[in-house]
Amino acid sequence: LFFCQLEAVETAIYLMELRVPGRSSRTGFKNFDCPDDDIQRMLRGEKPRFETLKDTEHFPVLVDQPADAGLLALRSTDGGTTVVPYTPGTSPGDWQPTPPGSAPAAFVGWGQVTPFGMHDGAQFRLSPPPPIHSSLFARDYNEVKEVGAVNSTMRPQDRTDVARYYAAVAAVLVWNPAARQVGVAQGKTLSENARILALLGMGMADAAIAGWDTKYHYNLWRPVTAIQNGDLDGNAGTDPDEDWLPLFNTPAHPSYASGPATRSGA
Repeated sequence: LFFCQLEAVETAIYLMELRVPGRSSRTGFKNFDCPDDDIQRMLRGEKPRFETLKDTEHFPVLVDQPADAGLLALRSTDGGTTVVPYTPGTSPGDWQPTPPGSAPAAFVGWGQVTPFGMHDGAQFRLSPPPPIHSSLFARDYNEVKEVGAVNSTMRPQDRTDVARYYAAVAAVLVWNPAARQVGVAQGKTLSENARILALLGMGMADAAIAGWDTKYHYNLWRPVTAIQNGDLDGNAGTDPDEDWLPLFNTPAHPSYASGPATRSGA
């Protein structure tokens, strides 16, 4: 195989991430060794030798097959398909399945997936959300109750438009086209664009892993659950509304932290 330039750059970037000091023991890929000169060859779009890559049982061979096939094989044991059991809590503040379908929790184990650049999903875990009995929680509760309702008369049209946009479009479909537009405007080469998109993709993937670690660490209920049960949170500043519904149907995972905000922030 002679690596095409796009695949070579993407592969080399990922392999360099695996070589970051202190990460090798956390990747789950044993006996990995890729010489610096081979990485430089791949960055130039040339065929690597992998002279010291011996253990094909633990590290898939990337020569004699397309680079993307090697990467898929390498990521096949990253935990992305692992089913993690999950039982919702029963206390105020705990995530619960939400209307209309009351779907079970989704992507429960995503925070445990092997990252590309982080040590693990908990490396950038956020600090806790405000306690449900606090005045800060009451402030946010009432703002969401007023502005986020499906029939809100207090929500400006531009905020509704933004909400509809992010409800319909995944973060990758927002930022990949933006990166391509910037690449064209700045006159980037094909290999430079490949590197940019590879890093962008890995950044958003790791952001999702970090975000879902935070979500299922705190298991915070969704606004629809909180507002319909505002009399159960021990907070005098949160009046309930049993009929309250949000502008869009609620995704089946905890509310904190925001998935789109986390991936976009990356």
